Amino acid sequence: QINVTPDEYPQIAVEKKEDSLSQKIYYFLGDISDDHGFSKLTFHYQFTKSSKAENKEKSGVMPVALTKNITSQHFYHYWNLNIIDVQAEDEIEYFFTVWDNDGVNGSKATKSEVHTYKAPSLKELKEQTEEANKEIKSAMAGAQADAKQMEKEINSIEKMLTEKKNLDWNDKKKIQDLLDKQKELEKKIKNSFDKNLEKNLKEEEFNPIQEDLLQKQKELEKLMDQVLDEDTRKLLEKIEKLLQENRKDELKEALDQFKFNEKEMSKEMDRMLELFKELELEKKLNETIDKLNELAQKEKELRDKSEKEKGKNEDLAKEQEKIKKEFEEVKKDLQDIQKKNENLESPMDLPPKDEKAQKASDKLNEAQQKQGKGKNKEAAEDMDDAAEEMKEMAEEMQEEMEDAMEEQQEEDYNNLRQILENLVQLSFNQEKVMSGFKENQNYSPKYIELRQSQRKIKDETKMVEDSLLALSKRNIQIQSFVNEEIAKVNQNLDKSLTYLGERTTDYALVHQQYAMTGYNNLALMLSESLKQMQEQMKAQKQNKGKPKSECKKPGGNPKDGKNKKPNASAIKKMQDELAKQMKQLEEGQKQGKGKPGSKEFAEMAAQQAAIRQKLQDLKRQLDKEGKGGSLGNLKKTEDLMDELEKDLYYKKLNSETFKKLDLLQIKLSEHEKAEREQEQDNKRTSNQGQDAPRPIPPSIQKYLDEKKKETELLKRVSPELQPYYQDKVKHYFGN
Repeated sequence: QINVTPDEYPQIAVEKKEDSLSQKIYYFLGDISDDHGFSKLTFHYQFTKSSKAENKEKSGVMPVALTKNITSQHFYHYWNLNIIDVQAEDEIEYFFTVWDNDGVNGSKATKSEVHTYKAPSLKELKEQTEEANKEIKSAMAGAQADAKQMEKEINSIEKMLTEKKNLDWNDKKKIQDLLDKQKELEKKIKNSFDKNLEKNLKEEEFNPIQEDLLQKQKELEKLMDQVLDEDTRKLLEKIEKLLQENRKDELKEALDQFKFNEKEMSKEMDRMLELFKELELEKKLNETIDKLNELAQKEKELRDKSEKEKGKNEDLAKEQEKIKKEFEEVKKDLQDIQKKNENLESPMDLPPKDEKAQKASDKLNEAQQKQGKGKNKEAAEDMDDAAEEMKEMAEEMQEEMEDAMEEQQEEDYNNLRQILENLVQLSFNQEKVMSGFKENQNYSPKYIELRQSQRKIKDETKMVEDSLLALSKRNIQIQSFVNEEIAKVNQNLDKSLTYLGERTTDYALVHQQYAMTGYNNLALMLSESLKQMQEQMKAQKQNKGKPKSECKKPGGNPKDGKNKKPNASAIKKMQDELAKQMKQLEEGQKQGKGKPGSKEFAEMAAQQAAIRQKLQDLKRQLDKEGKGGSLGNLKKTEDLMDELEKDLYYKKLNSETFKKLDLLQIKLSEHEKAEREQEQDNKRTSNQGQDAPRPIPPSIQKYLDEKKKETELLKRVSPELQPYYQDKVKHYFGN
């Protein structure tokens, strides 16, 4: 007797994974099996709800790669919802369909389970952002407190090293514990900064922010990135090595540098926290102003319906209730704005809006009551008043915010100019004191007088350091290395005073010279910052009172650049131009034309900063599209640019600088090549209506590798077990 086995339907199982940085990117990992193989596999989607009329009931089909003659296989599919213009609160159904290759009876299809993608609402996004902000602020404050505590512990260990001739096991353990704490602290800081980047990217997907706020956000991300530098990591390794080799004197010196770094980290974390809170407030103000304008418009539209008695009273009342609820949320936001502003070290002048908000609420309530009684025309008057109150609130808040920011910018500009003048004067005073010590190296009344002058310079420089830190907490344009440089100046002045107290004048003069170099570096850096402030103030005055859509980005043309996507090729071209300038200056030095002046270095540093910003924009764009890493490690390239920028600020143009420049150009060539290859892939797939293939994330690659191992096990089944037992093994492994 011959038993005929009917051809079964194909089987499919799918697992979904969300991208870690995007709510619009998904990865699907699936398994398909059939007794004879497959003809095709497709992915289907259809909008079931959308805020855009053109997207309602929009659908699409995407082919998924498979091998037709393999009866059991895994598949991978990448879905980027950015290309189908998904908005907040949209809903999309999606599923896979697989067809077998039954040539006799025709292909049979099996559909996977249908799932629904629900885009978050703006309210949900707001709540997620608020929660993330709380966690980030708490982590940053905790990290700052930990860094301060570490500083105290280093002081205690330094005292122990001074009092003891040799280190015992317990002493070494204390130092090792301190290093372990530092490593843990760095992990916490990195996690909080990563969380901030993730929050920003997710927030922008459905709720894009203004260009000027986006620039501030990117600058803050850059400053955060610089807190954990390579020098600190190298210093920790050095301390561990000195500890193992029991080199006490060198260990003491390294710990002293560690203490300095820890103090700077604490100050930077304090600064990051304050800048984060300021940006959070500014975003909240803009969002609330936008919401008030939106509600005023909705209320006017509802007024028109009510006045003309269009629609049932019940429908109008429901719409009015919705606006009323949304306005209650705005009132909570207004209270939150006041609270956030009060928590700043330098609050803005933002008067409360309680009275106007209450008037608008009363009018909304009255309108709703009259609608309920069928008095639509009377309700329309109240609605008109409510809309006007909301519009006036938005206009007042916009004007107050612009005035407060303009006033703050003018204050910052004047403060920075005063700091710069003080630095130049301190530099002259320091030069005079140095000359005095060179002529009076022996102890004398003049020596004592010069030492007192040095003490006065040190005290005045400390005041400048405090002023700079306070200014940098309000103004994101002040670079991190400005605070670090003024701290180094003070450190060298401290050491100089110590050596003068010991009457070792030669050593004191060395540190005085370091301080002089620091003053000159700071003058160059702050001159550039002052210039940038002038440009920003000019742009802000031009934009004042204009609608947000018309506001230009400082230093750029929004019409030209709004939709222009950053690319590796353009960045490489800009870097090549700068490299050419640098090499020409080096050649001029060799030919005896003299060292380039401060102006040339400042201009090149500004150019390098602009190139780095373009690269940062490119990295951010790729992360947003789920293509992070597709052009290689852009982060390392950005770090190299940052190092070059510092070299130019410090007027360095030596062999080390050109080594960095050569390495940077090699890396940019690699990014450009990867971009070219990706563009070619895009062209090949565009005719098929598909999004271009993307690199598989490491976590998903690991899963696929594990599945591959299972498949390889199937191949090891001996021939005599096929096909019946091999099918059993297949089912055991879950296809």
